[in-house]
Amino acid sequence: MNIICEPFGKLSDGREAVLYTITNDSGASVSLCNYGASVVSINVPDKDGKLLDVALWSKDVAAQEVQTACFGAVPGRFANRIGKGKFTLNGKDYQLYLNNGENHLHGGKEGFDKKLWNASVQEDKLVFSRLSPDGEEGYPGNLMSSVTYSMDDDNQLLIEYHAISDADTVINLTNHTYFNLSGHDSGCICDQELKLYSTQFTENDTGCLTTGNILDMEGTALDFRDWKALGKDI
Repeated sequence: MNIICEPFGKLSDGREAVLYTITNDSGASVSLCNYGASVVSINVPDKDGKLLDVALWSKDVAAQEVQTACFGAVPGRFANRIGKGKFTLNGKDYQLYLNNGENHLHGGKEGFDKKLWNASVQEDKLVFSRLSPDGEEGYPGNLMSSVTYSMDDDNQLLIEYHAISDADTVINLTNHTYFNLSGHDSGCICDQELKLYSTQFTENDTGCLTTGNILDMEGTALDFRDWKALGKDI
């Protein structure tokens, strides 16, 4: 593996972002930014061996700072929605910042995707880390989180998450990359085909919160038990 770093523009407050690129022996690579601990590009070979960037990101870090789609980033402390921004832990009620209508989404007003992470290269891996202080966005506990990226010689992008807090808290970390397997600049994905080895899905309400109901896919637009174009029924 080879890892290089280079300047990647400035945020609105003047802080500089850095781009890190991990390249394996076959030439496949992943580029990562310390702003949001983000995946910027994933260059992997297609069926003919041609390298394509299949990940979506903003045009530069300045545009990434103002976008609201969480392109490639690590949302946190809690990915997805918390209804009305409320949860109860150890008998105590907590109120989080509401940034998605009446709900809390992806960590609040300034989640992990809007933070400049520390970065370190450890052999063939890149590790982003940051301390989320007690009370940030309403969450309890000082929370130290790290996200480790690596790419093996089979072109697998591997992501490992680790977090430790000095108090009980809630946490749900993930990666929020958008993919276009024909290339990030190839247009709509509606003709690409998908098969899911699943017969059921979780129901959402009008606020995109899960209801707890598990429904059968059969007869719905989400039925991908056999190969089907993404845009066929949607």
